[in-house]
Amino acid sequence: MDLISFACLKYLLNSFLLGVTILVAAIPEGLPLAVTVALAYSIDKMKDENNFVKNLAGLFSRLN
Repeated sequence: MDLISFACLKYLLNSFLLGVTILVAAIPEGLPLAVTVALAYSIDKMKDENNFVKNLAGLFSRLN
């Protein structure tokens, strides 16, 4: 006697594959939105702290 029938196992496998397919399709769609929200939050926080970059060359010299 089988614990899980072949039809049930096939249904579970198809459901799992459908879920993975939806995730693979949805993650790249939401990535630009997540990056935009994160940058907007960071910029707003920097503005509240009066943390501005007035000379872009100075910023690059500090990063190197």
